Amino acid sequence: MQASDGPVGAPVVLIGDLAVSDNPAVVSLWEESELTRPWNDPELDIRRALAGSSSTVLTARDGTVLAGTVMVGHDGHRGWVYYLAVASSYRSHGVAGHLMSAAEQWLRSRGAVKVQLMVRKGNAGVGDLYVHLGYEEAAVTTYAKWLVRRVDDWVRAFTDAFSTASHEVLAEVQLVEAYDLGRGGGGNRHTERPLPARSALPPPGAGGNDASCRRSADRGLRIDRRGDRPAVRPRDSQE
Repeated sequence: MQASDGPVGAPVVLIGDLAVSDNPAVVSLWEESELTRPWNDPELDIRRALAGSSSTVLTARDGTVLAGTVMVGHDGHRGWVYYLAVASSYRSHGVAGHLMSAAEQWLRSRGAVKVQLMVRKGNAGVGDLYVHLGYEEAAVTTYAKWLVRRVDDWVRAFTDAFSTASHEVLAEVQLVEAYDLGRGGGGNRHTERPLPARSALPPPGAGGNDASCRRSADRGLRIDRRGDRPAVRPRDSQE
């Protein structure tokens, strides 16, 4: 679906909450409007906004065509507006004003007494729109701090941790299998299936470990991920 498709002229704009099926079109619109940044996953931003009662994403439609969006939320006192975007073929038709008015009404109905927004440096031209809608430039400076790792660092950390965990689980699985073999055959488990030393195991990330762990899990073991590192547990054990 192309966010900018549809007739241009006097669009009939209907404002409503975002439907999950609209996510791809919304992300496309935000990218077209140059609102996305590498450190902000737009899909994740949408899910966060729709997850609670203090925020949402409103859409403007001309029939079935997505004409614009605005994300709105509040902290119990102030409201905030993000991701105001209008498809290129619907600009200069009052769609942005309709969206901002709907966002303000959404906040007003929830007790917010003030609405604020941030404009990135280099996008100062959009300020004229907000002045036209009754907004004033505030004499404040915004400071920010990340409370979680950035997405790329988080993914890298998760991948490294899983590789290390798979290496350790493989060693534990081999211990269990060797023990079962020795117990069932009545012989010495180390002579019937020599157990390699941990130093002899392939290093994390060398390949094969993850698949080995999954195959071992299918034979009656599973990984408990509630701790800092996975541990092998019998499948029929209690949670």
